[in-house]
Amino acid sequence: MTLIPMDLAHFTVALQNDTNQMYENIKWAKERYSMYNQNCTTQNMTSAGISAGDQSAILAFIVDLSRLVTLYSGSVPSNSADYIFDINAIRGIS
Repeated sequence: MTLIPMDLAHFTVALQNDTNQMYENIKWAKERYSMYNQNCTTQNMTSAGISAGDQSAILAFIVDLSRLVTLYSGSVPSNSADYIFDINAIRGIS
């Protein structure tokens, strides 16, 4: 991690950059959750030739996005999951 010089000008730029990054992450999560949630039904995925096992990984990822959106909206999700495990499962889909 880089050192942020502790003067007002550098700190302000660093803070603005980080808040812009977080804003983009939140926007991305909301948009992608909406798209996947609408389009990745079991029927659609089966029609596309996606195996049942891969569908489970995809659905877990969609739920992870939903949890992020819930958290970003100011509520704590009712449960949690190992996001790293779910992401690695998705990365293994060919």
